[in-house]
Amino acid sequence: MASGLQRARDLGSAAAAGVLQWYGKMPLGGGLVVGVCTGLQVFNTVVTVPGCLSGAAWLGAPFSQLYTLFMSHFLHTGWFHLLFNMLAFAPFAGYQERNMGTYPLLHIILLLCATTSIIYIALTFVAGILFKGLWTGCVAGLSGVIFALISLEANKGDLQTQDFFGVKVPGAMFPWFLLIVTQFMFMSSSFFGHLSGILAGVLYSQGVLDKFFPGPAYFHRLESTPALSFFHGFPTFVPQPGGVSLPTYMNSTPLPTLSPSSATVGGAYYQRSSYTGYGAVNGGNTAAGTQDRTALLSDGDV
Repeated sequence: MASGLQRARDLGSAAAAGVLQWYGKMPLGGGLVVGVCTGLQVFNTVVTVPGCLSGAAWLGAPFSQLYTLFMSHFLHTGWFHLLFNMLAFAPFAGYQERNMGTYPLLHIILLLCATTSIIYIALTFVAGILFKGLWTGCVAGLSGVIFALISLEANKGDLQTQDFFGVKVPGAMFPWFLLIVTQFMFMSSSFFGHLSGILAGVLYSQGVLDKFFPGPAYFHRLESTPALSFFHGFPTFVPQPGGVSLPTYMNSTPLPTLSPSSATVGGAYYQRSSYTGYGAVNGGNTAAGTQDRTALLSDGDV
């Protein structure tokens, strides 16, 4: 009995150490999102945290329900739901953050949260004409944003062909393939929530959301703000590219230095430059780039 308890303790300690090591290697922005989601889940076990997104509730009281456009993405229905989403979120968010920087990544996540929620409300309003349960239902979870990140990469041509248990899926079709497979594997998952994320990624990749994305000069100002220097001191903080060689990569072709006067429309700038010379799929064969590609491929098998 004693030896069995000891083995259980050792296994628990090893698992905890593995989780902490995995979390410690995440870039700061992605780590903050994982921390917020985990913290809300812990708090939710004690006190019910409101915030799931319902089209009917939002239309009935749009101002009082405005926070659900964002909050719903960080709430989860259970620990398994949280675990699955965090494991899927980490490689895709890390890939984006290492190439565009911590502040742009956080901004794009919030932008995708709002866009995915708005599309979800529109889709369920139309579908709710035939199926009332869709309109009155309540959804939560980060999977919509995850699908948006996958869709963003696929529509920009950065997602390579995926091997899904022996099935070769072209990168451009992978979000749609994953949408169908996920629905069959988890029948209770939100089809419209995932579809909304894919469409949000399409809108961003096509430049529709550019006007809501600041230019590089804005993020350079944030990185120069003394009040935020605490975050900049973290080794996992990633400055945006442009005259700064990111310590994670030994890139041989860095981006040109940007001045505030050279800032273009934010979303268009990051679509053009965030995958050049920083270990991205099309940016060379650096060790970090290989790690990112491996993470993308392994996540496709989840």
